[in-house]
Formats: sequence, structure tokens, C-alpha cells
Amino acid sequence: MKFAGYLKAIEKLYAKADRTLKLQKPASARSLRDLEAELEAPLPTELRAAWELGDGSADYARVFARPGYLTGYELLSVAGARKARESMRRRAPRYAAAKYEEQKPRDPRIQPGWFAPRWLPFGELGGGSLLLLVDLSPAPKGKVGQVIAFTHDPDEMSYVESSFEKFLTGSSKAFAKYASDLIDEE
Repeated sequence: MKFAGYLKAIEKLYAKADRTLKLQKPASARSLRDLEAELEAPLPTELRAAWELGDGSADYARVFARPGYLTGYELLSVAGARKARESMRRRAPRYAAAKYEEQKPRDPRIQPGWFAPRWLPFGELGGGSLLLLVDLSPAPKGKVGQVIAFTHDPDEMSYVESSFEKFLTGSSKAFAKYASDLIDEE
């Protein structure tokens, strides 16, 4: 699914709830190029398209729904994605020092550990307690560009979908099913 079509579908759900989905001004081409240089990898086309339409969503404006969960996520800004990524990088050594183990085995498509330089958060709920990320450096059984999630308490990394485009399709269906729960009231 293309992000522009996805966004129109989500905007219609907001309109049905008598609300307006608000995105920030588009991200600059330079900020996107700088992010790709930092990652040493190109962004998935439709994630780039999302940021070209809006550099993040307004506070509490859910843009994504994780399929199989009653959870909505805000679209992070490019700066917010960098900040969340840096937070994961700083937190990873603490997990290692504590020898923290996930309650269930990690999906073999995801690298071990709590940070990879090419994991990029794009969706957030609860100030980083829940993150959606594109994985640009998956484990050998994974696929570049797959979507993964970080969940705090119990802390785990989990597989979501094989690509950002497929994630948008699942997110659209989940959002339509649970729109009344995902769209915040003012």
C-alpha cells in the first residue's frame, strides 16, 4: 500500500469520528538525506513518502495501528525518530549488563540485542514505551525493510511485517476495525 492512499483512508476514519488528523509540515529533503547518510542505507520508499507529507503527527494523533493489537501509534518526526533511536542505543548496554532475557524466544528474523545501527523508529506510543521500527539490518532469515516493534514491560523486540508497505495494509485494516478506540477525543 502506498502511504498517500493509506493517509487518505485514515483521514476518512478521523472525519467519520468528527475529528481531523493533523500532521506537521513536511520534512525537508535535507533532513531525509542526512538521516539516510546516518543510517548508511536508503529509507523505505513509503516511509520517506510519509515524512515528505508530514514530519510527524500532532501530539496524540494516532496514524498507525499495530495489527493484532489495540494500539495506535503517532508518526514520529525525523528528529523524533533520531531521538528514539539514540535512546535505544544508550539503553542497550544496560540490557546487556543486566543479562535481560525476553520472556519468549525472539523471532529469528530479528537480530539479537536491543539496538542495531540500522533500526529506525517511526511510530511511538507512551513516550517510547512502544515503538514501531523499520529494520534495515535484519537477521539472515529477515528481510531488509521489515517492520519490528519494541515493547516495554515486558521488554521485547517482535516481528510485525515483512515490509513497510505490507505494514500499511495491515495497519489500515486494524485502524478501520478499532477507529473509535484509536482516535483520541479532544
